[in-house]
Amino acid sequence: QAIMPLLEALERMERHEARRLICDALATLGGDHLDVFVRRLQSEKANVVRDMLYIIDKLNPPEKLKIIAKLLEHPNLAIRLEALNTIGAGGDESCRGFVLKALNDSDTQMRITATRLLSNFDIAKAAKTLLAIVEDSGFTKRDQKEQTAIYGALAMTNTPESIEFFRGALRTSSLLSKKKLGD
Repeated sequence: QAIMPLLEALERMERHEARRLICDALATLGGDHLDVFVRRLQSEKANVVRDMLYIIDKLNPPEKLKIIAKLLEHPNLAIRLEALNTIGAGGDESCRGFVLKALNDSDTQMRITATRLLSNFDIAKAAKTLLAIVEDSGFTKRDQKEQTAIYGALAMTNTPESIEFFRGALRTSSLLSKKKLGD
């Protein structure tokens, strides 16, 4: 009976410490009421969504990743980024598809974050995916920050294919002389 009044009080709270205290209480009381917290993930208030994620994380239901993955469609970019980081940080191969899907998101920040998270999964597959993006004809039309993130992520894979790609780019560059390339 205390869950709904606590949730209503939580929505009006400003102080982080008080919010966390109520979230801990809700996680303790709400073990059998996961659906109440999942429904509130659709809130447009970022703090409410973060609090519900915290509670769901503490409850640790078997379908936790599926619940978090639904947030990748949330209208608030900050929430989508948080969800993507949560999903991609674990390196669970079942989450790789969500990160790959985010590579084609309409928002540049989502694509940059997905690019950085790829190396948490199979490095060889990440290198192939990133090489395909770099070698695509539309790559040069991407935002400069996104191109930088993709090159950085490709370098982080440190695979023979990525090293060869960078060597080839240096060979074809008119900016560097052959002596510098040799060095």
